[in-house]
Amino acid sequence: MDVETFRSLVARGSARHPELRGKLEHAAFIALFRPTVPQLDGTWLIGSEHELERTYRVHLDAAADEAYCTCQDSTRHVGEECKHSLAALMVFRALADQLGMQRHLVFDEPPTPIAPALDYDRVFKRFEGA
Repeated sequence: MDVETFRSLVARGSARHPELRGKLEHAAFIALFRPTVPQLDGTWLIGSEHELERTYRVHLDAAADEAYCTCQDSTRHVGEECKHSLAALMVFRALADQLGMQRHLVFDEPPTPIAPALDYDRVFKRFEGA
């Protein structure tokens, strides 16, 4: 995995979800320069962007009413993706791309217009087909 891989993932994710561009850029930095370690229990340990000694536990399959990450952003905004959960998704997607695995709807479907009236709290619809 290299910088170009994550640059492409930011572009693909931002095309589908322009409101997430800033978080996707931070997530790419984390994915490239901080620990992103999948755990046997299905969670990920993701390094903090600013505190090198700190890691957060990310659970990508969390229930709708649970935080996906142990960071403050995720616990304050339950149901929304934080940069740490996006970093885990990016590493997962990059590995899947390298291994030729199935595409992922967050990065691979064509952009669709978002109606302002839609409830978009569950941005990625919990990654169906991942």
